[in-house]
Amino acid sequence: MKPTLRPEKQIMSYWKNTKPVVSICCLTYNHEQFIEDTIKGFLIQETNFPFEILIHDDASTDNTANIIRSYAKMYPHIIKPIYQKINQFSNGGNITIRFQYPRIKGEYIAICEGDDYWIDEHKLLNSVEFLENHKDYVACFHDVYVVDGNNRQQKESPFSRYKGDISTIKDQIYYNNIPTLSLVYRKGFCKNEIQLIQQLNKGCNFVGDIQKKCLLLKYGKIKYLNKKMGVYRWNRNGGHSYSSQKLVLQLSDCLQAYKNVESLLFPNNKTLKIYCYCMQIRIDLLNGNYKNIISTIYFLFKDKILLSSILFVFIKYYKKYYNNNL
Repeated sequence: MKPTLRPEKQIMSYWKNTKPVVSICCLTYNHEQFIEDTIKGFLIQETNFPFEILIHDDASTDNTANIIRSYAKMYPHIIKPIYQKINQFSNGGNITIRFQYPRIKGEYIAICEGDDYWIDEHKLLNSVEFLENHKDYVACFHDVYVVDGNNRQQKESPFSRYKGDISTIKDQIYYNNIPTLSLVYRKGFCKNEIQLIQQLNKGCNFVGDIQKKCLLLKYGKIKYLNKKMGVYRWNRNGGHSYSSQKLVLQLSDCLQAYKNVESLLFPNNKTLKIYCYCMQIRIDLLNGNYKNIISTIYFLFKDKILLSSILFVFIKYYKKYYNNNL
């Protein structure tokens, strides 16, 4: 992607006021190969409202911070970086809550990590216009292209091919079709948002997006905008991203995330409970913990949801097979 970037004054000349309407939150660590595409994707945005770019570099050991500095120097009123000297992911985690949320000034929050990027100059404008005109929706998202670390487009995708709005926790579990880099949501959609997110992240090392999406669904619907406006890098080696971790670590973190969601947001939700049981069985299969599998099946039987669990697994994996073979 080689967009022609406008100078800062030209970008800001279309803004009707100075207070940011959108805060773009970007976490980055050792993304020197990718961060330039990410920043350019922010700067190509054409809006009639102000936006701010909040970049948090987590003590990168490569050239990431220097690349950010070069753009922050050219766009000092738009790009607002933090350069950590000590890696905060390894020193307590919860980076967005600890370092990004306290400095957000916008009414809306857009998410994009430093190895993904946007390709549509109207992504923010389209998202905000929809949310401004549809108060019953708490967020919106769009489709993305999926590439690997070498920018080769992938046939498979971690996201469902289902194209549509997400309205319930059941939709999130069955479809999992919201790329985080596409998400734009209202700030302060619940009074204790920050405290809830902190609790939802407890015990999770890599996953934070699942909890956020589930929390949004507690307060409103999430709209699907039918357009590919970004690029997601999948199965990239290294870094702290979820997709770069081993499968067992991914599943274990997901399981903890959904357990937190069940206990704090949707207690006694049958679909959520079944999903957690099934994920535990999958983890035990990968680890060879067959005694644990027998125990889990016993609890499924005891809770009278064994048959429902079998049906759930059949439907979910049939959909995955069907989606990947369209």
